[in-house]
Amino acid sequence: VAPADREKVGLGQDDVVVAPRPREHLDGAVWVQIRLARDWHSNPTAKFPEVWALDGLRARDDENGWTIETNIEQFYADKNVNVILPVGGESSFYSDWQRENNGKHYKWETFLTKELIPVLNNEFRSNGSRAVVGLSMGGTAAVNLAERNPNLFKFVGSFSGYLDTTTTGMPTAIKAAQMDAGGYNAEAMWGPLGSQDWIDHDPKLGIENLKGMTVYVSAGSGRDDFGNPESVAKGQANPAGIGLEVLSRLSTQTFVDYASRTPVKPIVRFRPSGVHSWEYWQFEMAQAWPYMANALEVPEADRGSKCTPVGAIAILQEKRSITPTSAASGQGPRSTANCIDAWLTCVWMWRKILRFHDFAIAPSNGSPRAWRKEWKPMTPKPTDRSRAAE
Repeated sequence: VAPADREKVGLGQDDVVVAPRPREHLDGAVWVQIRLARDWHSNPTAKFPEVWALDGLRARDDENGWTIETNIEQFYADKNVNVILPVGGESSFYSDWQRENNGKHYKWETFLTKELIPVLNNEFRSNGSRAVVGLSMGGTAAVNLAERNPNLFKFVGSFSGYLDTTTTGMPTAIKAAQMDAGGYNAEAMWGPLGSQDWIDHDPKLGIENLKGMTVYVSAGSGRDDFGNPESVAKGQANPAGIGLEVLSRLSTQTFVDYASRTPVKPIVRFRPSGVHSWEYWQFEMAQAWPYMANALEVPEADRGSKCTPVGAIAILQEKRSITPTSAASGQGPRSTANCIDAWLTCVWMWRKILRFHDFAIAPSNGSPRAWRKEWKPMTPKPTDRSRAAE
């Protein structure tokens, strides 16, 4: 990347940008930021694992939100992994859309899984071990990508993602959020709300495809603890940040309930506080790293420095109660629905999910009633079992 372009997109000396194939935004190309592994330059024959970090609903076309809002570049500076950060994809859920909408015809799943990987293998010395994580929309997308492409990833992480897309009310909530974040029509993405393509992109219904992967899911409670000494919040939380985190918590809990009836056993981190904002996800990225490193089989010497907590922080970690919360730092308005819609949707969804929660997990012949063992990424029409998920 030319120095002027590097400066334009806010890149450091060890970042590169690739544009494997023309697309319909950002001067006709998909940009992918790559934070090169620690030994990239000093060991030119080495190959490296990858950590993919997906953005939120209001993903920008000039830079990935992780490098705008967090310390991800500094965090991975001493770690021997390439960090892959796709740029753009506002409201896309990193999915292949059924039709063009808002001037774009998204084909993100095809791009990431079929076009980008050969570039990473051939040009950036990938060793084939990959982790994929994401926040909010990106958390949903990370799990969907891993389920729909089960041979590509060894680790998948969702930070405040929405891991249930078909329970009553969830398609409507997603539709409202996409309309607010760029004016996109959700039916251009997966078709009529609750139809087969929605079912095939519902993380809770494809859990068994995650067998053999390390799965990490986390969410806060929606409680704002700004002002507490242990909090990382930079300001008081807004209603959107509270409401959207509650939705994430409820949908992630449903995902965990479904997983409990499969061989897949996620690492679950439900925090007693925390809202929908970047400070929280920066914390969660660091908490997930040891599990990522294990899944990717990163040698101990390549995992970066270890910081041993002391004093009050050590006590809090020992009690498993250290919980950063975020505030109105940008993710509420940046990658979610507006405050009023988010809050009203949260109240409505809480009532709906509590009402249908027992139904969703009730056993039927030994299986959750809405669970479909015959789940496939692309099937022509719902089966009888799958209709329960609508």
